[in-house]
Amino acid sequence: MTTDPYSLDLLEDIVVPEPVGLFPLASGWWYVIAITGSWAGYLLINRMIRYWKNAYRREGLKLIRALESAESYDEGMRQADEVLKRVAMVSFRRNQVAPLWGQSWVDFLESTSDSIRFDQEPAARFATINIQPLPDSFSRRDYLSALETAAAWVRHHSVEPK
Repeated sequence: MTTDPYSLDLLEDIVVPEPVGLFPLASGWWYVIAITGSWAGYLLINRMIRYWKNAYRREGLKLIRALESAESYDEGMRQADEVLKRVAMVSFRRNQVAPLWGQSWVDFLESTSDSIRFDQEPAARFATINIQPLPDSFSRRDYLSALETAAAWVRHHSVEPK
C-alpha cells in the first residue's frame, strides 16, 4: 500500500444518493389531484344526469324506429304522431301540448326546433293524419322521410319553445 496522497489506488467510488421516489408528493401535487378529481366527478355526475333526463328521447326514438316496418302507412303515421305528442308532453306542460292538433300542432313542433321543418311534405302530413287518410301517392319513401323528420325532432327539440 502506498502512502502517496496522489496515488490512484487510494481513490474510492462515488457515493450515489438514493433515487427520489414518487411519494410522498409535494403539497402542490395534492391540490392538482384534488381539483382534477373534483372536476372529473362533476363531469361524470353531469353526464349521468343528462343521460337520465334524456331517457324519454331514447324511448321515443325506439318507438319511432319500430314503426319503420309498419304495414299500413296511415296507422304508422298516426302512431308516430302519438309518439311525438307523448314526447312533447314529457318536455313541456301538458296543458300546453294536449290541446294542439292540425296546423297548430305542426307549428308547435317547428317552434320547438331550430332546423327541423314540418311544413314541407311528407312531414306536413302530421297536421292532417288524424282527420283524413294519406293520399294514394304517399310512398314508402315518403313514409320513411316523415319518420326520419319525427325522429330528428325527438332527438333535437328544445325544452322551452322559442
